[in-house]
Amino acid sequence: MLLAALLFAWGTHSISFKDLHLFDDGEFYSSTTKDQPLVKIVDDFLHRGYLENLRSWVTTSRHVIKNPLNGGFSTTYGLVIDYKLENKTSAGWKSLEDKFERTDLSILIPLLRQQTPDDDECNGFVTNILIVPQDEGVYEDNEYSAVDWHFDVTLDIQVGEEVDLLPYEVAVMYVRIPTGMNGGELEIQYEFLSPNGEQFIPRQNRHLTFRGDSYHRVQGFTNDNNNGKRISIVTEKYKVPQEYLYKVPVLEVNSEDEFEMNSKDELQMNSKHELQMNSKDELQVNSKDMMGDDDDVYIDYGDMYDADDDDCEAMMMLDDDG
Repeated sequence: MLLAALLFAWGTHSISFKDLHLFDDGEFYSSTTKDQPLVKIVDDFLHRGYLENLRSWVTTSRHVIKNPLNGGFSTTYGLVIDYKLENKTSAGWKSLEDKFERTDLSILIPLLRQQTPDDDECNGFVTNILIVPQDEGVYEDNEYSAVDWHFDVTLDIQVGEEVDLLPYEVAVMYVRIPTGMNGGELEIQYEFLSPNGEQFIPRQNRHLTFRGDSYHRVQGFTNDNNNGKRISIVTEKYKVPQEYLYKVPVLEVNSEDEFEMNSKDELQMNSKHELQMNSKDELQVNSKDMMGDDDDVYIDYGDMYDADDDDCEAMMMLDDDG
């Protein structure tokens, strides 16, 4: 086991700031390469049984409510997970799975592991559960977008003179595509490979990877059968220079869970992690039975809500010791 870990470390290239280049007139730093393809597509990516379980989890999870992303994602639903993964050995994946399990996210690990080979040099990740409803979106410049044009910088890492770092690549797993969907294509613009934009049709159980320095959007869609939400799991994969890797959280979950006020003026979160706010403004976390004696899992509210606000944002995090 030790020998395997040493060989893995020896064969892995450590990214540094000098490996990056400025992109888009200095607006971003990027780790992409000139020979990197615009898009890679693999159909029938997941085992059918696992895909069905994944779809069921997404559609019933208490975490997947209003998308915490803003801007062009305002009409979508979802969940955003930031995490760090340097060691892609079995031990490294087991450690990440343990952390995911404590926040009810371990079902995602087989997907993340399948799309991240052992020799993958990415070390910072953002996984976004993205549910796009039909007949909703943004109209701008005579275009109808379910998700408007954007670059992905969700990890929110600034390097150099506080310049945003783009992902190396973005992986999209299509979990559910409504039958009879009209529209909903992923459209990508890239200055050299596709300056006028290229459209890619989503297909259930299709895995599509595109360059992290690509400008892109999701087209709006309708559905004749009125049965539809377009569900995908998007993972932004970053090559973060070692000198900035401390900025990447071990695990951070951004979700907008539902809250309700009961007759005793207690703020209760409808979640497996049972949280209550009593009349003395004391926050009580009843999670010992789930997480054991180590207290490395916490939920940080700060000043993000008051007791009268029904739309509160919860941020669940794991520290570096967990």
